[in-house]
Amino acid sequence: MVQLALAVGQTRGGAINGQNFTSGGNAAAIDGIGMTWGGSSGGVLFAEGVDYTSYIVGLTVPVGQSASFFGSWSMAQPNATTASAIAGAGNQNTYHPGDQYKFTQRTNMYVAASYATGPGLVSGVSSTLYVTGIRHQF
Repeated sequence: MVQLALAVGQTRGGAINGQNFTSGGNAAAIDGIGMTWGGSSGGVLFAEGVDYTSYIVGLTVPVGQSASFFGSWSMAQPNATTASAIAGAGNQNTYHPGDQYKFTQRTNMYVAASYATGPGLVSGVSSTLYVTGIRHQF
């Protein structure tokens, strides 16, 4: 049976935004959006005031008895205030194709890829990721 998934989400009031690998200080500002981190070195950055809306569309299509193809597209779209406050901010679009093969009812193998434009809401950059594995469900 073909399966379709749709979702919309909103992030309001701030977001985790990477990591700080510098030492010293407890806060920084990016054009009026304050950023704080937990510690002076290697802490997680929290970007206050970052707002965006996320969308996802996913699809799974069986191929024969044991295999299925899956794929999804997702987008994170910053609101106008976030886009104007952070230089170079733009939409993040991610594409995820993959395939899985059932060995048994509880064990399968999967292979997937992910390609993103604008990761971290930064325009002009891209990211590619490949994964494979064997999953056993207890």
